[in-house]
Amino acid sequence: MRLLGLNSARWPRTLAEDRLLSDHIVPTAELDPLPVAAADRRDFATILATTGSEIVLSRARRDEEGRLLGRSTLLLQVQASEEYVPRNRVPAHAFSETDRLMARPEEFRSLPQARSASGCWFDWLRAEITPHDGAVRPDHPLIHAILERTQSANSLRMLLRNPLGFVWRYGLRWDAPESSDDPLTLDALAMGNLVHYTLDRALRTLEADGGLANASDQRIAAAVDGAAAEVAREWKSDQAVPPPVIWRRTLDEARALCSRALAFRDGDLAGAHAYGEVPFGGMEPRSVGAIPWDAQAPVSIPDTGFRIRGHIDRLDVSADDRRALVRDYNVHTLKLGRNDH
Repeated sequence: MRLLGLNSARWPRTLAEDRLLSDHIVPTAELDPLPVAAADRRDFATILATTGSEIVLSRARRDEEGRLLGRSTLLLQVQASEEYVPRNRVPAHAFSETDRLMARPEEFRSLPQARSASGCWFDWLRAEITPHDGAVRPDHPLIHAILERTQSANSLRMLLRNPLGFVWRYGLRWDAPESSDDPLTLDALAMGNLVHYTLDRALRTLEADGGLANASDQRIAAAVDGAAAEVAREWKSDQAVPPPVIWRRTLDEARALCSRALAFRDGDLAGAHAYGEVPFGGMEPRSVGAIPWDAQAPVSIPDTGFRIRGHIDRLDVSADDRRALVRDYNVHTLKLGRNDH
């Protein structure tokens, strides 16, 4: 006779259901004259008393998450020695393919998966670059293909800082899975999109009514409020939003960020025209606003061979078209990256 899994909280079993009737209404002894724990103890004693030749009692030392498990109280009734069976032992009988390969290490070493795992372990300890570090053969067609694509600011940053991640993302198309749970707050990407949509719409409203350069703080605040209300309605119709209290707080934060961003104006560009979410290098426009150039024209970095594309958060062009100011918004800290031309 073999009994497996004799651990605490497993055997004897406990009653899982909550009683609907209190003990003073119907006593427990009448409602459940033989509890499941008492039945398990009785059956265990019966097995011990009636087994004729041999009985093997087994328990696990750890659960599937590695936590230590206790001994079942049923084992207190047994006076016998305990033998620890290691996990890496050679099994006497193969229960699965894993058992069979563990019993035949020479056969396991000949498998491609085993050779790859062993090579990866030894390459990890080597100082030189190996295929397991991401080294590929020269003139690999995949590398050529992703280097010849039109790059964005994100892809160029990843290429410089994390070349292996660049190959995974743009060559192998690996990406992190998206969570199916609706978050209580907007993540960084969603919050950035909300603020940028609001900025773009408010900027177009101000440019159509005298221009941002001549707008007062009151007009900027009114344009931001109207743009935030429109973006919020469209946002709610397209995707899930946080609970009402958190959503109102998020919109208030977006309005404050947009008002501060539009308040930055350069006196040297008096009468300048402002453009928002300006595409370049072949990117599609995100809005119906005016564009100061041909967005489909290719843009290259001199002496590198790299073509780039993307969107400029805000572009201020002087009235005589001789000077321009490029602004990049950092939503979380509202830092303004400035570039004069």
